[in-house]
Amino acid sequence: MAEVLQYDQDVQFDYGNKKISCKCVRVTTQTYGFASEYLESMVSLYHSTMPHIPTEDIRTSLQQDGVTHIVLLRLEADVRQEYFEKPVRLLRRYTQSQKQFEDFSDDSDPDEDIGTDLLLKCEDFIKNRKKTQYEKLIKQRFPGLIERCSNERPDLDLIDAARIQLRTRDLIIGSLSFATKTLDDFPPTKVTHLLHFGVRTRFQLMKAGRRLLQTAVSESKNDVFFVFSPSQTVRFFRNSGFTDDPLICGRFQILSDSVDCVPMAKILNKIDQPVQNNWEVYRNEAYKRYSQEAFFVKKLIEENNELKMKNGKYEKIQNTFEQQLALERSRCVMYEQLVQSLENQLLANGIKPKVNQDEIIQKVVKSIK
Repeated sequence: MAEVLQYDQDVQFDYGNKKISCKCVRVTTQTYGFASEYLESMVSLYHSTMPHIPTEDIRTSLQQDGVTHIVLLRLEADVRQEYFEKPVRLLRRYTQSQKQFEDFSDDSDPDEDIGTDLLLKCEDFIKNRKKTQYEKLIKQRFPGLIERCSNERPDLDLIDAARIQLRTRDLIIGSLSFATKTLDDFPPTKVTHLLHFGVRTRFQLMKAGRRLLQTAVSESKNDVFFVFSPSQTVRFFRNSGFTDDPLICGRFQILSDSVDCVPMAKILNKIDQPVQNNWEVYRNEAYKRYSQEAFFVKKLIEENNELKMKNGKYEKIQNTFEQQLALERSRCVMYEQLVQSLENQLLANGIKPKVNQDEIIQKVVKSIK
């Protein structure tokens, strides 16, 4: 079972052959500075995980009352050290206009360049704005830096790893947002509903997502933890850094606990017997329907592959036939020309032959058959 994260305490993750120190915080819409510090960072992160969901819809759902967010952040000192060693990661925040949406889905550095030369060119641009030869380059590569620079004062802090103002989106590694709901269909049942969940692409090897999920499950005091709807589960968990395919394996095993039904829900507390019975009926029917649909899709795929094979054979036969037909047509033309040539030679020698071309062609065709 994944280890539960402790809030406001440093925790280390394995990242390749090194350790990364992080801090886990719990915030809500009532937390001071939520809108200015955390909101846009989580919107960017969740949009990179589920790009088909409009950013405005994500933003609205995160600001609802009763929504809790578990956020995993890197330590500022580590981020500044990384910026110092790899300036390209500092400069990446300026690769687009400040008005554009920031993308968290990139997992590599451009051209695998640590960015030292680029940093020097940006420094020259800031110091010698009217005389620099790098203005065109900066406008193309770092439009956000152009917007941030001021003509009244030097802005070297913008590219100084030790002095640059770090944003939450520079620190965030992953986060999870969930809400509490009450179902009235049965005797009232409280449900923890996972709204959004994501880990930045570059840090998915840390496998922090499992610990975020386990932390949310352990915090829930409700009866059921509802993870996600089955129609989006595959895309959701794959983009969040999981290699497991919940719909193929049938049960969601990432937390090392069995999940109780296909719409990824886990019963946490003992439920009244009538509700339990209804739940088991629903679970069994859900699995049965999923199994039927999976078998149906499998048969369709097999039939489609078989049709493709047959179609390939027919196309091969058709191509052979067309090639043979073209060859026979060229032979017929050659025979007609040969007969005409012989007829002309006989006429030139004063002999008028009795040539029936149709009869000759019929004999040729008959011999071919």
